[in-house]
Amino acid sequence: MRDIIKRINNGRRYDLDTALEIAVVTHGLPGAYSFDVERLLKKRNGEYILHGRGGLLSPYSSSEGGERFIRLTMEEARAWGKKNMSQKAFVKEFGK
Repeated sequence: MRDIIKRINNGRRYDLDTALEIAVVTHGLPGAYSFDVERLLKKRNGEYILHGRGGLLSPYSSSEGGERFIRLTMEEARAWGKKNMSQKAFVKEFGK
């Protein structure tokens, strides 16, 4: 079971039960301070969200906790996908 179902971030609601998970990538070793997990999500309205969680030395570390939701444009989502997804998964989501 997910430990985070709904989150309000900068006045926007993110519901992880209704968002479609497109891809997941991890960086580093689990438990390490620099470890992080990034999930590319797609909301029902077609908006892309990057959900990042990580340790104290990860890009997601902050005084509010080690988690962030980042809204992505289509171009930003494609760039993230090109770098982090398999070619087959990328083409399925974004086309050529």
